Amino acid sequence: MTAIKDALIFSVSNEGIFTLLCVLLLGGTYWLCAIFKKGTCKLDTFAFLLLSIVGAVAGIFIFGGAFKKAIGLSSLPQDVIWGGITGFVLTLYSIEQIMRSFRELFAQQFEPRAEKND
Repeated sequence: MTAIKDALIFSVSNEGIFTLLCVLLLGGTYWLCAIFKKGTCKLDTFAFLLLSIVGAVAGIFIFGGAFKKAIGLSSLPQDVIWGGITGFVLTLYSIEQIMRSFRELFAQQFEPRAEKND
């Protein structure tokens, strides 16, 4: 049990491994859903989703790094403040794009109704 816990802590603390795990889980889920729902996965939407996942992870680590620096300092230099803001905004924007990609994948397609002429 300790080995599994240590492996999870290492993967979350290592940005590269965490990025790859998120790409694998979210990207794989999107790809499978697209294959089952539409029969194909369009490369442009899939690539944009993957870039959004990487952006979200990068934003989390940028904000986390700025937050770690900010905890130990009594007065904050501008790079720490702007780094934290940038990481926060990048994370939120990327998560919004990920949610939009999944929402568009599961959106219902309706045929327009023909109008009746009296």
